[in-house]
Amino acid sequence: MLTVLISALAPSLAATPCDDPAADPWVVGMRDRVLSGNALHVFAQAQFGDAIGCDGQVTDEFEGSKYGVLTLRYDGADLTVETMPFTVMIVTLTADRGFPSEEAAVEALRAYTSGQGLDVDYETPEISTIDGAVQHQYWDPEPGLNASATIVRRGGRVEAIRFSIAS
Repeated sequence: MLTVLISALAPSLAATPCDDPAADPWVVGMRDRVLSGNALHVFAQAQFGDAIGCDGQVTDEFEGSKYGVLTLRYDGADLTVETMPFTVMIVTLTADRGFPSEEAAVEALRAYTSGQGLDVDYETPEISTIDGAVQHQYWDPEPGLNASATIVRRGGRVEAIRFSIAS
């Protein structure tokens, strides 16, 4: 669901499979960075098995830097990494049928934000409902740092976890 939203917001460029010889070097490089140690990829791999697909696209270029969307697909989940100028990054792990362990998914999000050097306040969520999904968004209180962790529930189960930062 969230990857559909992200794709809808991106320019109407066709995503290219990551292993396609025509794939942009940004796509290949981002895939390699994610596969080489992104903690949410490691978690997704442990929960859903190895990635079974990958595609991406460059959605913007600014002052010689490229930005875009990369999606790794697993059996039962998608991990999407989106970057935007200047220093915006959104990482979303979506499991439309739910996570095998919701507690592990929430703990993975907490560990991920901590690993990014953030001190997210998990005691005071901002709660919203979008398209029937209830989102609990938690913020890092540091002034000037726009960083959050979001837990998305639909039908009483965790459907997605998301990390977002714009610094």
